[in-house]
Amino acid sequence: MAIQIEEINIRNENDYLEMADHFKNVLEKKDKMIESLEQEILEHKKMIITTYGVMRLLDEYFDTQGNIPFDVQGVVELLRGYLSDYTEKHIL
Repeated sequence: MAIQIEEINIRNENDYLEMADHFKNVLEKKDKMIESLEQEILEHKKMIITTYGVMRLLDEYFDTQGNIPFDVQGVVELLRGYLSDYTEKHIL
């Protein structure tokens, strides 16, 4: 009877170790995925900030020039405003 209880304990211990190892692997995969997504988000933020900077430069340039079509200047102002709002809410 004592041998059977000992065998059950050993099996339970092995099952527990296998389960712990499995969850460790799952957690490592999830951590890598999260790290990858965080890096991707950082790259997107950099791209948005760069685009916002270029739009600001274009807007300032168009303000100093007199021969820019009104519709083009309007589109640049609209995009600059949108990027400014997005940057304030989601990046800064």
